[in-house]
Amino acid sequence: MTTQLSMPTEAIECPLCLGEGKLKRTQVLDRLGVKDFARVAQLSAEEAFRLLLQKQDHDEQTVWARFENELTKRTAEIEQRHRDELQTLGGRLKEFESAARVADERKALDV
Repeated sequence: MTTQLSMPTEAIECPLCLGEGKLKRTQVLDRLGVKDFARVAQLSAEEAFRLLLQKQDHDEQTVWARFENELTKRTAEIEQRHRDELQTLGGRLKEFESAARVADERKALDV
């Protein structure tokens, strides 16, 4: 549920002239010197948004850095696994070549 805020152009009774005549809200706030406070509040809000965006950018960069680190780590693990498999297959290939030579030698001896 949202609440409706009073509009800045809404006419209200002037506390400075005790209800004689109507002034716009902005005119009353100007007479009370509140305009400076409104500007400070606006600048504070702008600074808060700037800081929030800066934090969001920093968080985003941190997330990307973690992602890149994890990607590098997992890629290195996969490369190592493939190297190990290649080395294992190379060893088995040598065994098969030896077995084939032995089989050829036996076949030659049998003939």
